[in-house]
Amino acid sequence: MDYILLNTYSSPENAYIVAGMLRSNGIDCRVSESAGSELFPAPDGGVSGTALYVPSAQADEAARLIKDSSDGHIL
Repeated sequence: MDYILLNTYSSPENAYIVAGMLRSNGIDCRVSESAGSELFPAPDGGVSGTALYVPSAQADEAARLIKDSSDGHIL
């Protein structure tokens, strides 16, 4: 199964909340935290972040669910 980057988040907590919402809707996902971002943070926030990956076949549905939850102010 091919996974693609769906979104990045400035905090791991937000990424895991979204991942839980996607999983509860039947969408598999993976969360990947940037290594070393807390040990050596960039002064302006840099490129650190937490990435959320979903199967390419489920990307459209995952994006729709995130948009719908954002419209409802869940995240």
